[in-house]
Amino acid sequence: MYAHPVKKMIGLLFLYTIIILGIFVLQFKSESVFSKALGALRFSVIQTHNEEQQIILKNNLSVSFRGINFIINKDNPAVITKSQDALEENITLISYKEASPRNVSFVFSDGSELAFLISDETPNATLLIQAALAADTEKLSIKYKPDTGISVSQKDDNSVFVETKTKKFMMSSSSTTNAIITFSKTNPLLSYTEVSETKGFTLDKAAAFALADENLYMQNIRKLSSTIVENFQATVQNDSLLTEQSVIAYVAIMGQNGQYNTAIDYIPDSFKKGQKRTYLSAPYFNTLSRMNTTLTAYTQNTAVMISNAVKNNNLDVFGQNNLADYLCQHPTSLDVKKLVSIPSTQENAFTLLQAVGIINTYIQLIQANSPLAQPLAPVIANCLTPIINACTIDNERIKLIDTNGIEITPILALETGDVLIRYGHIVSDPQYTQCGYLIINSYLSNVNTYDLYTLSEMYPLVVRNNSYYPHCQIIHTDDTNTIWAWTCARNIAYSESTAGIINLSIDFPAGSTHYLIINGVQPFNRIQIYDMDFRTDYRFESYNSSGYIYQSNTTSLLLKSRHKARIENIRLFPEKTKATEPQESAALPRQLTTIQQTVEQ
Repeated sequence: MYAHPVKKMIGLLFLYTIIILGIFVLQFKSESVFSKALGALRFSVIQTHNEEQQIILKNNLSVSFRGINFIINKDNPAVITKSQDALEENITLISYKEASPRNVSFVFSDGSELAFLISDETPNATLLIQAALAADTEKLSIKYKPDTGISVSQKDDNSVFVETKTKKFMMSSSSTTNAIITFSKTNPLLSYTEVSETKGFTLDKAAAFALADENLYMQNIRKLSSTIVENFQATVQNDSLLTEQSVIAYVAIMGQNGQYNTAIDYIPDSFKKGQKRTYLSAPYFNTLSRMNTTLTAYTQNTAVMISNAVKNNNLDVFGQNNLADYLCQHPTSLDVKKLVSIPSTQENAFTLLQAVGIINTYIQLIQANSPLAQPLAPVIANCLTPIINACTIDNERIKLIDTNGIEITPILALETGDVLIRYGHIVSDPQYTQCGYLIINSYLSNVNTYDLYTLSEMYPLVVRNNSYYPHCQIIHTDDTNTIWAWTCARNIAYSESTAGIINLSIDFPAGSTHYLIINGVQPFNRIQIYDMDFRTDYRFESYNSSGYIYQSNTTSLLLKSRHKARIENIRLFPEKTKATEPQESAALPRQLTTIQQTVEQ
């Protein structure tokens, strides 16, 4: 009589077991954890399916690296601050991509991206996180926590120490307070590096030196400038001692001191009309057509050097002055893209010259918001190593000694110090800036020992906030073309109307004249200066007014700009626009981009 109920209970138990197992199977089938290790870095995401059965990511991310974990989930979301209203907003994880075996990037719902880059695939690797924030996003924050048994102590608002039983690390970013990492437009990087405990010179020891002082650094920079002016004025009448580099440094310093016109008048005509000039001094003087020939030759030579470097897998090209300018002028070039990917494939240690050049190029690309910076990011830690290894303590000063035991030139030493200062500002790590101050102050402590030529070569390496010094400015770039200028203007702003009329707003002191070589300018129908139509005239440089010529073979607008006001507007009308068209109203122009002269220090 009991057989039937027992069988029924067994049947129901079996049925419930099947149902429960089915639920588990369905759950695990629709949601799965994907984990992968890239050397010492491991990341995990949760994958699921949408209604169309396409694989999507849940808002759940964990990235672990040498004792620290970066986490994003429902309880610990990634948070952004918008530029326009400063209000915080949660964002979600959308996708990820592996650019290389040492680089994985995570994309979020606002369009921002976080790239995790390791220096190598060994257990001793260093980590760099680079944020590419969406256009209207000012800041992005994520949470972190240490592994069990690992201690974290706050060094300052920008840095924390992470300590295990045997190792000590420093993590630095724009902000590291309250277990939250913050990335910003001005500081888009986080570095996570092991702190060395060796007995020689190390980065953390720089602050103990009296010469690692910013005020002393600024004092030495002022002394460098005044010494150049004094030495130049003492030798200006000796044509054999006058170099283009010394003329440029002198005019730039005087211009920053409010004496630009005086400096221009002080330069001898023998130099202005002589054969020592190249495109470098073109923004100060005339003969733009001849100077543009030398600029074109320099650009073509740089292209050949880059092509040869790519073919031979050679990194020495990174020691080329202003390499980043060329990269930004030709962002879609195949050779350019190949060049910036070469350093991450190198197995040999970088030389000091290569290391300094790579970091310098990386910093300039970061400041230009160029995506070309990202392939260089994984090797920056490896580039810093030969720099720190070259530092040798010598009677409370620092000397830089290469691997052959030879002290490097003062020029390279100052460039090295300047690179550390600027890198320290980007990653918000005072140890790098202090080390940079220490190096520069060590080599500039007795500036009078250098001749005018050396001083003039030093100046642009350590003074990067003087717009009077001739420089390249990227004015506008799109998918097909880049407009850039060789100039000494404070800034050139670009806007374009719906009718395709381009407006260039040039910022330079009223009452002063300067010259511009603007490349990448497509053929136009007419041009307006001072709100009046101007005609091309090969004698334009001899008139007491602004003027221009256009070289179609190089798409170069050669412009003399005599400023009646601080901002002078140059308007270029496209070939399809007829002269009888009405002038655009103030409501028509549509601002595309304004790239200001980067202030580096």
